[in-house]
Formats: sequence, structure tokens, C-alpha cells
Amino acid sequence: MDIYGKLSEEEDRFNAVSLVFIQANADKNPNNKALNDNLLHAITSIIGANYKKEQLHFIEHQAQTEKTGQGIHALDYNLRLGSYYESLRPQVIDFVVNHYAPFSSEQLNLTGFYLYNVYLKKTRVIFAFSNHSQLP
Repeated sequence: MDIYGKLSEEEDRFNAVSLVFIQANADKNPNNKALNDNLLHAITSIIGANYKKEQLHFIEHQAQTEKTGQGIHALDYNLRLGSYYESLRPQVIDFVVNHYAPFSSEQLNLTGFYLYNVYLKKTRVIFAFSNHSQLP
């Protein structure tokens, strides 16, 4: 029981950090921009290094189920983690390839931005989409 409690506690901490990222990313107050930019970078570069594939499930769920700003910012965090950490990239790419159909137009635009500007040099992305059966 203690192992499960520890795992659950760790998962809760990663989920809480993910929510902090989502909220800071959603804050468009110009007075908070410098602080939020530093916070987002710190979360992604320092704490994000500790994410494992399993901890992305919460972010993926938020991206899939929230069609509001929260879903957009969750997807942004997911894509950003994949761009920072090669170990997470396959799961991030698989998530986008397998779940893009119900994305909102804002989520599709964000995904397109990341794929074109960040992931384009990753041939696996191009291969995954070119062979995906759901593409029109």
C-alpha cells in the first residue's frame, strides 16, 4: 500500500505542476509576462526533465477533454515537453497522430506550429502522418 501511496503522491505533484504551467500560460496580463515567461521556462526545463511517459497522461487528458483555453495550454505543454526532451517525443508524437481529429481549430493551429517549426526535422512525424489512416 505504501508504494501505491507514494506513486499516487508523485503523480499528484506532477499534475499540480502541469496545472501551474497551464494557468501561467493562460495568463495574458502584460504585467505578468516576464514572470510567467520565466516560470514557464523553469517548469519546462527543470521540472519537465523529471517527467516520465506515464506522467503525460494527465496533460493528454486535459488536451483531449477541455475545448477551452485549458485544453489548448495543456496541448502546448505536451508539445513543448516533447520538443525539449527526446525521451518524451515519441509519446507526444503518437498522441498527436492518434488524437488530432477532435482537436479544436486553435489546437490544430498550435499543433501545426509545433510540427512545422519544432518537429519538422523529425522524419518520424512526417512518416506518421503520411501513413495515418484517418487523414483525408
